[in-house]
Amino acid sequence: MTTAASAISGAANEPPGGYLATFNLAGISQDPLDDELATRNRLLVAAVKLFADRGYESSSMRELAAEVGVKAPAIYNHFESKADVLATAVDYALSDFLTSVLGGLEEYEESQRLFELLRRHARYKTNDVALARAQDKLVDADFMRRVLPADTYDRHLAALAGYRAIVRDLTIAAAPQAEHDPCVNVPVLVSALIEMVDQVSSWFRPDGSLTGDEIADQCVVLARRMVVS
Repeated sequence: MTTAASAISGAANEPPGGYLATFNLAGISQDPLDDELATRNRLLVAAVKLFADRGYESSSMRELAAEVGVKAPAIYNHFESKADVLATAVDYALSDFLTSVLGGLEEYEESQRLFELLRRHARYKTNDVALARAQDKLVDADFMRRVLPADTYDRHLAALAGYRAIVRDLTIAAAPQAEHDPCVNVPVLVSALIEMVDQVSSWFRPDGSLTGDEIADQCVVLARRMVVS
């Protein structure tokens, strides 16, 4: 799985299937391999990092262009405005994450999908730590509410809620007893599982004693003990 390699293109492919079909995000249904859009994709990745690092209001189109090595007017070949860059960058961040974590998940046995999802989620967070941390800032609900148009904010918030709903359904599929256990609050369990893997990027170090794959495997072991015990 990669983060920066995924892209948002201008030409749509066939509609996504499986779990991805439930999300209303432009990046999910678009071609990640269109070489003609390399500059656009680099701009999106740079925008995610720049807006997260310096703040959206404090960042300029000129600075964004400099990050990618193009002249500022070239950005307008791909985006109408700075606001358009932001909205597309948020869509990119969510689409890239969801595609990496949910793509093809339906091919696994239903009882194992939760653990494969959590493994992918943790691995995504360690693949490019700097980008993962920047994406976290960009898709923060409070930030999106403040800077995005209402309809764009609602669509992206729905994507976050949709992911959580999938985790909940897969948690019940992996451990049906949890839904009827008086000692287990399912929303709390779902939150604990998501936070465990989502926060990996806040403490993972590429030069540490464990690799990203080993961290992901550890998360799956812990998740199994939490859910199946």
